[in-house]
Amino acid sequence: MALPACGSESSEAQGNAGAGGNAGTAGINGIDGGQWGGNGGTAGGGGSGGLAPLPCDPGFSFSEDPATVGKSFTASYSNDTGFTYVDLEVSGPGAPTASWIGVTGQGPYTWSYGISGHDAGVLSFSFVKDKNGGNPGTAVASCQIYAVGGGGTGGTGGGGTGGTSGSGGTTGGPPPVNRYGMGYVSEGNAADHDLTAKLVGPGGYVTVIFADIKPGRSNAEASWKQSIAEAYARDLIPVIRMAPPWGDRNVRAMGESPTSYKGLAQVYKNVIADLPKRDQWPMYVEVHNEANLCYEWACTGGSLSDKTMAKEYASLLRDAADALHSLGDSRIKVLNGALAPGGVTSCDCATQNGAPGTLAATFLGYMNDGVPGVFDKIDAFASHSYPAKGEGWGFFAPYAESGPGLTYFEKELAAIGKPSMKVLITETGWTIQHESYSWSRVQVADFTVDALKNVWLTHPNILGITPFILRDSAWDKFAWTQLNGTPYPVYTKVRA
Repeated sequence: MALPACGSESSEAQGNAGAGGNAGTAGINGIDGGQWGGNGGTAGGGGSGGLAPLPCDPGFSFSEDPATVGKSFTASYSNDTGFTYVDLEVSGPGAPTASWIGVTGQGPYTWSYGISGHDAGVLSFSFVKDKNGGNPGTAVASCQIYAVGGGGTGGTGGGGTGGTSGSGGTTGGPPPVNRYGMGYVSEGNAADHDLTAKLVGPGGYVTVIFADIKPGRSNAEASWKQSIAEAYARDLIPVIRMAPPWGDRNVRAMGESPTSYKGLAQVYKNVIADLPKRDQWPMYVEVHNEANLCYEWACTGGSLSDKTMAKEYASLLRDAADALHSLGDSRIKVLNGALAPGGVTSCDCATQNGAPGTLAATFLGYMNDGVPGVFDKIDAFASHSYPAKGEGWGFFAPYAESGPGLTYFEKELAAIGKPSMKVLITETGWTIQHESYSWSRVQVADFTVDALKNVWLTHPNILGITPFILRDSAWDKFAWTQLNGTPYPVYTKVRA
C-alpha cells in the first residue's frame, strides 16, 4: 500500500445456471445498482451460475447440486463393499451437519444422510469407515459441492446511500454491473468472503494476494483454489495480486535478467491456469505491486535509478501479460501492478531506502520509454488512488480536500496515453490516524460515503474499487471490521 509523502515507504507485511435474483433498481445516485439498490422488487431464486467443477470421488450423489442455503438436502455414498461403523463428515461455511438417514442395498450399498445448517460457499464431504469409540476412522472417499444463496427481497431506498437490496441468488450468465469491492492482505477465506459478499453484493470485486509466486512453481496452492471457488460461489469477482514470497521481494533476481522474465511469466500462467473459473465471469490478475518503491522492487548491491526500476518492472509486466494472454481465455484480464502515488528517484540496495520525488505518473512514462507499448498489453489499469490533498502528498486529508488523490488515476492514464481506459482502484480509503490527521471511525465512514457518492460510483473510468482493507491486526487503522468480523462504522454506513 502507498503511504503518504511522495517517496515515503510503507512496510506491508503478511497479515492474516439458473437465473439469479435481481437486486433493487437504483444505487447511490442511481449508479451501478447493486447491494445499495433503492426501490427494489423481489429477488429471484439462485442458480448454479456456471460454477467451475469441484473435485468429487465416484460414488457420491446429492439430491441438490448445488445445494441451496436454508434448504436441507440428502447426501449419499455408494460402494460395493459393506463398510461398518461408517460416518459422513461435512465441513464448510455456516454450521453444516450430517444426520443419519439409513443404508439401502445388498451390494452395492448406499448410505444416506440429511444435510442442514450450511451457508453459501463450498461444502466438503468425507465418507469414513471404522469410526468407533476413540478411533477417528479411515477416509474412503471425499467430495465437494457448492452451496448457493436463495432469493431475497429487494430493499427500499431511503436517505443517504439508499436502501439495501435483497441478496438475490447465485446469478447465471455474466456478473451484474457493480463497482463495490473489498481488499485483503492475504488470499482470503470463506469467512472473509462472507463479510465481503454481505457488504458489496453480487458482481462486486475482491482483491486477494497470492504471495508465493516464484520460479519453479507449477500450480496453485490448494488454499488459493479454495479462495477463488469460495469467491465465485458468493458472486464475487476475484482480483488476484500476484506477489513473491513475503520474505523475498527481490523479483528482479527471479528473471533470466533484470529485463527478461519468461520463466517467471510461465509461473503466472501455471497458477492462473490451475485456478477454478466461472463461465462468463472475469478473473483479474494484477502483476506485482508498487514497483516504484524500494522494498517492493528490491535489489542487492549498488543502487537503482527510477528509470532502471521502471524498465525492469515494465519487462516483467510485458512477459507476464504475454504469458497470461497465451492461455486464450477471454475471462482472464491482465492489470498492471498499481503504483504508490509517490515513489522514489533511486534506491540504495543495501538498505532498501530511497530518495523520494518521482510521482507514479512520471514512473509510468519511464515504463513506456523502457518497454514501448507495454500498456497495450493490459486489459484495464490498476491504481492506488488514495485520498490526498496533493499529488503524492497530503494523504488521508478530509474528503472535501482529497480530490487530487481520489482522482489521481486520471493523471496516470494520461501518462500512458490511455485517458479512457477502465480502472480498478485496488487500494484506497482512509486510516483513522496518520501524521497530522486523526479521525474517528465515524468520520472515516462519512468520508468514505462521500467518496462513493461523488467519485467512485460516478466517474466513467472506474470499473470497481477494493478499499484497503477488510480486516487485519497489523492494519487495523484502515480496517472495515474487527478481526472477529464485528463491523466498524465504515462497513455499517456503506452497507446501509
